[in-house]
Amino acid sequence: NSYVFVFEPETGKLTRFADVSAILSRPAGSYGYGKIHAQMVRVSCGEVVFGTYWGTRTGLTYGGPYTGDHLLSIHVATLRVRDLGVPVPGRGLPSLAGHDGLIYGEAVDPQGRPQGQKGDSGAFFVYDTRSQKVIYRSDDQRHLGFRNLAVDAAGRAFLAMADGGLLRYDPGGELSVHSARLPAGWLRASTSPARDGTVYAVTREPERYVAIRSDGRIDDLGPASGYVASMALAPAENEFYVVPDAHGVAWQRGTPLVAVVSGVVKFSTNR
Repeated sequence: NSYVFVFEPETGKLTRFADVSAILSRPAGSYGYGKIHAQMVRVSCGEVVFGTYWGTRTGLTYGGPYTGDHLLSIHVATLRVRDLGVPVPGRGLPSLAGHDGLIYGEAVDPQGRPQGQKGDSGAFFVYDTRSQKVIYRSDDQRHLGFRNLAVDAAGRAFLAMADGGLLRYDPGGELSVHSARLPAGWLRASTSPARDGTVYAVTREPERYVAIRSDGRIDDLGPASGYVASMALAPAENEFYVVPDAHGVAWQRGTPLVAVVSGVVKFSTNR
């Protein structure tokens, strides 16, 4: 099962207000929704959308109550959660992003790629929260990674390909190969766009910070200080924040919060 909490900065109070099994009326003992893995997406000032994700691929079977992972919507004022359904049947939802009422998602196949090929396989989809339906889907096999969608101010979504390449989705269009490439690796995390249109991102294998500019150029900002799975742009946009060494080893470094300015680590704290 997975649980949803709200944090109130004014009081410092953290409150659990929902759980996925109860919302989806999942029968006891059936395959569940063990994670909320993808980034939550702010659709408007009053609505946030999130997705479920399997807890493990081991023993995963589709059928009965489990037909794939769900999108769910939180009404911020009332904390009411409603089910938006399964956007891509038979797939998990490890990565979400959004723009102007659209939810962009990576929907991964639990079986992975054919035997002998490395990495995940799956689909890219676009869900329109106004019509409440999927308006675009691509199963392009050049799509790799399935852990991050970088979205710029124009609503263009960037998806990982092999060897630093990127696929790009323009609203109303289709996936195509982007003209610029990453310095290495594949997309793992990204920020919201800055006012100048820049999206800051980080790659995996190897770990490097990059800047995706509004004109499509990609600048290499240098090596990241560990495996980064989450990034956030500061309100003043003069730096972005990361927590390095994701997936189980951050505690060995005291779980530092790192601020990066133009690709250079500015400070870290071990609080």
